[in-house]
Amino acid sequence: IRETWKIFLENDGHSVVAAADYQNAVKALESGSYSVIITDVVLKADQGMTLLGKAKKRFPLTPVVLVTGQPDLDTLSQAWRLGAYDFKLKPLTKDNLLATVRRAKEHNRLLLKKQELEQDNERYRLKLEELVEERTRELTLEIVERKRTKAALAESEERYRSLVDNVTEAVIVLTMSSILYCNRRAIELAEYSVEEQLGMSAIQVVHPDDREWMRDALAVMPQSGLRELEFRILSKSGKTYWLLGALAPVFWKGEKAILACCVNITARMDTEQALRDSTAKYRSLVDSSSEGIALVGRDGLIKEANARISEILGIPQEEFTGLDPATFLHRDELKRKPLRVDLKAGQRARLHRRAFNRKGDLLHVEITATGLDQDHLLVMVRD
Repeated sequence: IRETWKIFLENDGHSVVAAADYQNAVKALESGSYSVIITDVVLKADQGMTLLGKAKKRFPLTPVVLVTGQPDLDTLSQAWRLGAYDFKLKPLTKDNLLATVRRAKEHNRLLLKKQELEQDNERYRLKLEELVEERTRELTLEIVERKRTKAALAESEERYRSLVDNVTEAVIVLTMSSILYCNRRAIELAEYSVEEQLGMSAIQVVHPDDREWMRDALAVMPQSGLRELEFRILSKSGKTYWLLGALAPVFWKGEKAILACCVNITARMDTEQALRDSTAKYRSLVDSSSEGIALVGRDGLIKEANARISEILGIPQEEFTGLDPATFLHRDELKRKPLRVDLKAGQRARLHRRAFNRKGDLLHVEITATGLDQDHLLVMVRD
């Protein structure tokens, strides 16, 4: 099977390293880096899970897909805790294998892109802080020079404008009522000319959904000092951009103003949204399971339930949130706890109970509960 899968994946354009056993798999982990890792749960004893743990420790962003011919709740729960990306049942068809690897590689690409953008964002943040400090010092010196001579001030302002006009960040000087200065990058993003922007309220360029809180943030700037804000702007042509802005109170031509240095972070925000969409696809696999699956809080109330539980009990899926599982039990079962809410992470309890669906039909159900973390239990229900 291993060599057959290797051929399938190589024919699909992937570079594949195959390991015959646990020891060779560990050597492969130590000698290379990978976009996707696929391992059988049963290598020897629980070595499949051990390999999963080693893989996630060495490559935290690499999706690990587990395959098994003998699924059970303990294995599924342990795999989730160790960070498995997906769990597949054998036999695995060629189409299913290729689709799983493609999804996992895309998930890995998005994670790496997000990490890269976060690192870029940190570099930009440090650069912006340095820029704001430098500009503030320069402006302070210019104010002192203005008292000495108007000619020296004019020369200093010209040098400053030339420098700021050529930086890659959008630089704006503003008050609560109007924009006093904007550089070339600010003009490119907003798509308003210099003549249009000067005298315009800066709030007018902010996205309508962000204007109220942005107005409040600007109002307290003289007292709050340097601040970093993430907000949206709406360009003249209707395009929306996400900006990371470093704002600081300054003096501009002898008056109190706000200096804003902004970086376009739209690509980072789009990548984070794509990652959230990828997570939603994974949740849909649970919702399509042939067994009832629910997430139950330590308070004994249902937090989420999949479509299969809805089918077993005849209750719309959206109505499960906040329900007590005891609601469905036969009256003779009410003296017994339907779930063990005191289970620690990894502990499991199996219960057999009589229950009623919404139509009043008597059901005999098997309930298997496993502790996930300090706040939740994973519950599987079979009719």
